[in-house]
Amino acid sequence: MRQIAAAVTTLFALSATVAWAGESVCEQMRTWPAPRRLFAKPEQQLLHIEKRKRATVKPDEQHRPSEGNSYFATEAGNHLLVSTGTGDDVILSVPEFAHRPLDARWINSKLLYLEVQFNPHYGAYWVSDVEAEKVLVNELENDGEDAWLQCHPGQDPLRDSPR
Repeated sequence: MRQIAAAVTTLFALSATVAWAGESVCEQMRTWPAPRRLFAKPEQQLLHIEKRKRATVKPDEQHRPSEGNSYFATEAGNHLLVSTGTGDDVILSVPEFAHRPLDARWINSKLLYLEVQFNPHYGAYWVSDVEAEKVLVNELENDGEDAWLQCHPGQDPLRDSPR
């Protein structure tokens, strides 16, 4: 529960940054035609990683990169089984947001992009090296809409942005 509070506090701070940062940030944001994504390092790791004995997964449930022996498969909740084909499997999950899906896709044969959305505006993402069993990138993301709207009163980025 403390991790959820820390994540929400950090995300709230991201959205409120414009309010306490002063006019210079708003002046810069007023030049933007639309909101931009904002990123921050989380205070704690939200991604839970555990090893498990190798499991058999049906081939049609395996999501493989274009080359290599690695694959991932979704499990109940937001659990993701990752296998390199050697040794133990790794289970990745975000327990604090178990009600939200953990989305994954391959960047290349060894890097896996993972993402969970807390709500339509806030989320977190990771880049994992599956062979080294290491998280390389771990960031919170904010779509920037709340901050942009504070600097553009009366504007709707969906309605007013060029198409």
